Formats: sequence, C-alpha cells, structure tokens
Amino acid sequence: MMIENTKIEKFDECLSQIAIEVDAINDDNFYEKIKKVNYFIKQIAQNKSDLKQNTSKNDYYYICDLLHKRVKLISDKFDSIIEKKKEEQNSISSELSKIVIKKKLINYQR
Repeated sequence: MMIENTKIEKFDECLSQIAIEVDAINDDNFYEKIKKVNYFIKQIAQNKSDLKQNTSKNDYYYICDLLHKRVKLISDKFDSIIEKKKEEQNSISSELSKIVIKKKLINYQR
C-alpha cells in the first residue's frame, strides 16, 4: 500500500492546487487560472492511468472513492462561480432592458 499512499499524496497535491486556482479565479485572470487547472487535471489523469495499471481493481476503486469527495468540492466551487456569473449577467441584462424601455418612452414622448 506504500505505492498507493504516494499516489494518493500526488492526487491530493494536484487537487489542492486546483482548489487554490479555482478560489483565485476572477474576471481578470480567468483564462490563466483555467490553464493551470487544466494542467493539474492532465497530471491527475496521468496519475490515475498509472494507478489503474499498477494496483488491484479493489485498491484502485478505494483510492478513487477517497478522492471523489475532494473532486466534488471543487466541482461545487466551479458551479458556484458559474451561478454567480449567471446572476451578474441576468442583472446586467435586466438593467439594459430597463434602459432600452426608458429610451423608447423618451422617444415616444417627443
């Protein structure tokens, strides 16, 4: 199980880095952070492939189950960011609609 512990640590390190990058996402650095996240995802995929080849099926599924909770938390963070951006977009759209209606009313009153 020593090999698996080092693999778990590699997964954990990558997932921690992904969480840090996701937490730091803002409007100015989105593409930069997503590039870094994708890099860590590729590392995880490679480590997962190595793990699948070098461990038993039961150990592989056990490790995947351990890491699933961290992956779910990161996924929830992404969902939260997306939801926040949708709310901002809807708010801006609503304001623009109000401006257009006001403009039409002003033009109609002339």
